[in-house]
Amino acid sequence: MIDKLKIKKIIERYNNQPRTCGDVDCNMMILELYEPEAYVKIHKHYKTIMGGARKAKQLFGFASILEFIRHDENYEAIPPKFAMLGDIGAIKDEHCTFLHLGNSYLAITTDDGGNEVFSVVSRDSIDVTTCEFFRRK
Repeated sequence: MIDKLKIKKIIERYNNQPRTCGDVDCNMMILELYEPEAYVKIHKHYKTIMGGARKAKQLFGFASILEFIRHDENYEAIPPKFAMLGDIGAIKDEHCTFLHLGNSYLAITTDDGGNEVFSVVSRDSIDVTTCEFFRRK
């Protein structure tokens, strides 16, 4: 069941915030929402993407949130056209996940100054043919 209050809290915490590895990043967003125990173990324990991959591998046996989701029985892959509020999107072959918000996504974007920040973006801003989607069972 989708916990709309949790999703609202995630939007409030991440939207318009700069991406900070280990604290406010796409992995932390998904873990905070769906895997709170894992979130507590890894939160603020890395400062780079590579450091996050090393720490995740050490703690959980997977180097990325996408690798974890693909292999965890609590998640199921779904066709992009069936994705809905609370589902996890992942851009294939990139280290990038985003959260489906129904009519939009919460994703990392680049602002006018070239900084990576979380933003609520329209659904047409991400090419779903380059993505995989997952649902927490």
